[in-house]
Amino acid sequence: MQIQKLWQDENRTRILAASFAIIALIAVIDSRTHSFLALGFLYLFPIMFAARFLPRWLTAVLAIACGTVAELFSNLEISFARWAFVC
Repeated sequence: MQIQKLWQDENRTRILAASFAIIALIAVIDSRTHSFLALGFLYLFPIMFAARFLPRWLTAVLAIACGTVAELFSNLEISFARWAFVC
């Protein structure tokens, strides 16, 4: 398959399903990782894939949701910056 054909509108359902599956997989791995390994940056890739087919506001909602999940599963101690964001 050529890479240009991947972004055509007929592949929308497949790309969105794959993006959400990758997000779920990253979330499961992130929740089971008990070390100081930060996996939050991996959410960026499925967001970029889904952004081609989603409206901007829904892309922003997806990014906020992924950021929230990344923070929930983070094993790092709460810093002052995180505390200010939470409060």
